[in-house]
Amino acid sequence: MHVYPHHGWLTGREATDAHAQYALVARVIATTVPLSGGGNLSADRTLVLLYHTKDFSLDASNQLQKRFSGVRAHYSGATTVNTGAGTVFAFDHEDYDTDTYHDTVTNNSRLVVGAGLGGYYRVTGRVRWAATANAGWRSLRIEKNSAGTPTVANVAGIVTVAASTVSVVFDVEVTCTVALADGDYVELIGATSENTTCPNTAFLYHSPSFEMFRIGT
Repeated sequence: MHVYPHHGWLTGREATDAHAQYALVARVIATTVPLSGGGNLSADRTLVLLYHTKDFSLDASNQLQKRFSGVRAHYSGATTVNTGAGTVFAFDHEDYDTDTYHDTVTNNSRLVVGAGLGGYYRVTGRVRWAATANAGWRSLRIEKNSAGTPTVANVAGIVTVAASTVSVVFDVEVTCTVALADGDYVELIGATSENTTCPNTAFLYHSPSFEMFRIGT
């Protein structure tokens, strides 16, 4: 364990852990500290805490905080969705990406879980469907590890709506919670009963867009 001073704390990481998943903080308590369960922690005692660096971090005031881990990506143009098995959406811009979940060029349809980040994720995709000449249906689904090819067996979440009113645009959102191991990824797939497009919209959340955040393990 390498230990070094950090704003009055002693902090360290396990050197043999390639992902630096755990760290410790230790500090000599200068004054008596009351404990939530009753009693006190006497002055001049050393407080030691081991924490997972993927889930927690020290803020500027040396307070341990729950660490947010997630990504939201969007596409800057329109996506054409044709009838058939479905169309995989690609995303060329990012609103945020805390842990390199997404690449805007290589496999840019995927949100990928990196090393040491496996766990449960909340995943959401949203699109705006353009108006079409005929009524029908529109479907939006989230798939896990489908390698860019729509695969119904890999569906983690799906929503299908009737486009009963023609010449009207409408927004659709799909969301699900899915367990993802290191290296797993999700993609957003659109399907339709009539060839149509999903135009880009300049809302705060953008559309088409795809996002996920880590809930925990």
